[in-house]
Amino acid sequence: MPLPIFKQAQAHPERSAIFSDEQIYSYADLLQAAEGFALQLLHAQADLAEARVAYMVNPGFDYVSTQWGIWKAGGVAVPLCISYHCRRCNTCWKIPKPKSWWFRQSLNPF
Repeated sequence: MPLPIFKQAQAHPERSAIFSDEQIYSYADLLQAAEGFALQLLHAQADLAEARVAYMVNPGFDYVSTQWGIWKAGGVAVPLCISYHCRRCNTCWKIPKPKSWWFRQSLNPF
């Protein structure tokens, strides 16, 4: 069942959703990006079945579209602070262990 936030966004695709990096993104933009990321996560699976997906992404459009993509795929979003050090990330993936990790290339702590 789709989350209410997606139904609201689909009802108003032309409305502004995010202002980031001096650009305005509509709900249609956000839904399209989230759907694309969800398909990457699923790898031909029907649903992530609430698997944890950790991500480290700069604030803004990429952050929100990543979070929404995880939710659209049926996963549980586990955001990591972009200022975390490797040692702190090691602690993060021990308890609870995420199914997958996603980083913006410039933020990869490894």
